[in-house]
Amino acid sequence: MVMIGQVVRQIRRSKGYTQKEIYTGVVSRSFAIRFEAGGHDMTAEKLFAVLDNLNISVDEFRFIAAGYQETPAVQLRDAVDQAYHAQDFAAVHRLAETAEHSADPAQRHVAGLARLMLGAYDGRLGKPTPVIENYAAYLLTTKQWTLTEIRLAPMLLALYDKPGQNAATAQITARMTASCARYLSPHADPFRVYDALVDYDLVLFQIQLDEYREMAAARRMRATIQAIPEVLLSAEALTARTLILGLWEWYFGDWQKGDAYIAQVQAFLDMRTAAPDRITPAIIRVRRERAQHYRHSGRGEA
Repeated sequence: MVMIGQVVRQIRRSKGYTQKEIYTGVVSRSFAIRFEAGGHDMTAEKLFAVLDNLNISVDEFRFIAAGYQETPAVQLRDAVDQAYHAQDFAAVHRLAETAEHSADPAQRHVAGLARLMLGAYDGRLGKPTPVIENYAAYLLTTKQWTLTEIRLAPMLLALYDKPGQNAATAQITARMTASCARYLSPHADPFRVYDALVDYDLVLFQIQLDEYREMAAARRMRATIQAIPEVLLSAEALTARTLILGLWEWYFGDWQKGDAYIAQVQAFLDMRTAAPDRITPAIIRVRRERAQHYRHSGRGEA
């Protein structure tokens, strides 16, 4: 097993730094020598200072320490995400089944995530399994959400998209809002929390659109989504934001303006030939029909 100090030494030498440049003001020279030889550990605060001096992030350090590759849990999560967005639910199920028996707790956590994703997609077709219900209950009772729980919130919300679950929806939304606020500032988003917020708002918006008594809240979604700084969004999140604005126009605004927004979304999807997204086209197809019905009912005037 490679020790942390040995990885630091590898990086330091590859970047041409001396021990004096990296450790001065952090630890003594003798401690640094023993640390890089694998004989000492250091506190998190001091390690962060060393990494700052090396101009390297914690995530990149972990990547290098693992032999320039993602951890098995991250690789598994990527595989689950890819299969889910391709609507290959059999593959998601297989990945979950395999990971559930892993000795790695992180991989078992991804298995729970995969089960939640499956439950969120087909929850309307039947009662979620006990495994999914237990995992969802764990998320709801976690006192403080960190980034992992924040990124799971859209699927948790979809899972509770059932009659009589308005209280759960409100609870999840309040937890999401408070949790994201801890990570965000008007000018920076180092953890891509705004991306998670857009994903969440897309799910929440569709739930609101499906319940006529929530249409007032759905009308307010445009202001909510427009308040998110575009410059801080990834390309995928910016596309999801555009999708929300397009759907809003179809339901409440100018239909042609909605078409223009959706055309932008479609142009982005057309560029993703290697890993096609089958979820978004399904949303567009269903929402177009439902928006037309809503407007024909006379309730869609802005």
